[in-house]
Amino acid sequence: MARLIQVSCAGCPNLFMRSAAELNRNAKLGRPNYCSRSCTATTANAPRKAVSITVNCGACGRPFTTTTHAKGAKFCSRSCASKGSMNEDRRAAQRLGGLANTQNLLTPAEALRRREAQKYELLSVDLTERSIRHQFEYPMEDSVFDLALPDHRILVEFDGPYHRDEATTARDHFKDRLAHRHGWAVLRLLTPPGILGPDVLCALLRDLARAGVSQASLPVPSFTAPNEESSQRGEA
Repeated sequence: MARLIQVSCAGCPNLFMRSAAELNRNAKLGRPNYCSRSCTATTANAPRKAVSITVNCGACGRPFTTTTHAKGAKFCSRSCASKGSMNEDRRAAQRLGGLANTQNLLTPAEALRRREAQKYELLSVDLTERSIRHQFEYPMEDSVFDLALPDHRILVEFDGPYHRDEATTARDHFKDRLAHRHGWAVLRLLTPPGILGPDVLCALLRDLARAGVSQASLPVPSFTAPNEESSQRGEA
């Protein structure tokens, strides 16, 4: 029967039994003694295992934790990685690619027209029935107006509840001045959020009739629009 000797594992604090013959063989070959295959693999792979280190981000310079692995992060975030990995050659290639495929891009007005199509659906049907030529999301320089009536050079803006803060009000005044420079009048209607329904149509037709659009004098719904203030703003 083989003589067993108790030895300590070279990879962990455990004590285990091994035959004297195996211990002698390991000693001759210069191999340490391990209690299990797991300890053997863990110890053998330790030099190759990545460890956590703190480095400075290559884009913003802030310290962050990464590893010594070959694929360890060099930047603290995706935004920094995008900035840090983008060089002038890549930017030039992107610009050339964009210029070569401009037919795939939508203008801001076209994008808004698609996004807001459902909102204007009912209003568009009513304006078409009254033979009022119109275009929603009408571009003018760098601005886009909600509705344009080209035959009468009238622009309509539907001001929802968000048209109350100082920044939005300043932008509205800028658009008004822009339209006037190009010879267009601006009508502003206070509207609720969501789809523009019959009440908005009633207010719009009333304001258009006051502005001299004859088609707008056709019969309108038999209720009163709640936004008298919008008419006053349009006349101003």
